[in-house]
Amino acid sequence: MSYQITLYSQSPRLDPVQDSQQIDYHEQHFIENVVDRQVLARIKPLSENYFPESSEVENQQFFVVEDPIELLGENVTIPEEDPQIIVSTTNGYVKVENNRIEVHDTLIIDGDVNFKTGNLTFIGKIIVRGSVFSGFSVKAKQLIVEGSIEGAHIEIDEDLIVRGGIIACQEKGVYCGGTILTKYVENSRIQAGGNIFIEKSALHSQLITANSIIFLHEPGVIVGGSCQVKNSIYAKIVGAKWATATRISLGVDPFLLQEKDKQEEYVRKTQKDLQSLQDRLEEIHLFFEQEHEQVSRKETEELQEEQELLQAKLLYLNELALVEQKKLNTLEDAIALEQEINANCRLYAFDTIFPGVEINIKASNLKNDSIHKSVFYYEENQEIKTGKT
Repeated sequence: MSYQITLYSQSPRLDPVQDSQQIDYHEQHFIENVVDRQVLARIKPLSENYFPESSEVENQQFFVVEDPIELLGENVTIPEEDPQIIVSTTNGYVKVENNRIEVHDTLIIDGDVNFKTGNLTFIGKIIVRGSVFSGFSVKAKQLIVEGSIEGAHIEIDEDLIVRGGIIACQEKGVYCGGTILTKYVENSRIQAGGNIFIEKSALHSQLITANSIIFLHEPGVIVGGSCQVKNSIYAKIVGAKWATATRISLGVDPFLLQEKDKQEEYVRKTQKDLQSLQDRLEEIHLFFEQEHEQVSRKETEELQEEQELLQAKLLYLNELALVEQKKLNTLEDAIALEQEINANCRLYAFDTIFPGVEINIKASNLKNDSIHKSVFYYEENQEIKTGKT
């Protein structure tokens, strides 16, 4: 008996004859993501005299085979409980090659991320043999880039490795939930949940991590920009001899500080809304005291209705303000606790630290105004102190 194997596909492809003005070349749907146990194809028995049209076979809309097992490639199976479907056994992307259906958890781009690939969003690991260029984005579980990342937007759930550098990624920047390893960073904003390992230098960039920043080789320099670090920074040179402004902050999870800043904005907005309501209610109250006889009954009734509505809103906003303030208090308590228990955060300058470097450790601040050799900075009794490395 023969079987028809119909493939499922959810990714639209670009129509080459479509008007070029209607095509977004950044969104080319380069791959189709699938998850574990997702249905990839359906199996249908066929009569003996069935012959598919050649055009349908060429387009790979379906296969006709004697045994569906022939089509099973890597990471796909026919479940025992439902022998009429083919499913994935892992997260990844679907590939049909040599009349076999496969699912791969690693996507290899044999070149650059550019107009040929468009933006990439993948549920697994991506390896880019070239570079990721300006205007494009990559979102994945893990990412390895053999070249550089230039002016792109990167969102990685786990680890990011860049053999070259990260350059001009300011607008949306680079976010990584795990560890970042790169050769150098220039004019970029980088956020990491884990350590940031930099082989050579960080120039005029914003480095943000819930762990530490470690420079691995010469020159191991931070110049300009800022570093917000929960734990420590291990560098050889900090700042430059022309006193380039460089800001270092240690001792508190910077993502916790970001949450606090957002919550403070919520609290300010709620208080502003409350004040506006109170001011309007005061206007209506004064009207009823001084001028109510000068207007019609209809206008008076309308003001009474507005007053009742505003009083109800005021009650709601008062309750909301209490909730938002409690959230802010909780964040402030968490930050204070981190400052209390994070006793080992340090800024190491194993070679030189120059004037113009501002050092913040927990709640303490120091503006370095001279050249120091082979020192480290730490906080003790709400004061920043130095030691020799």
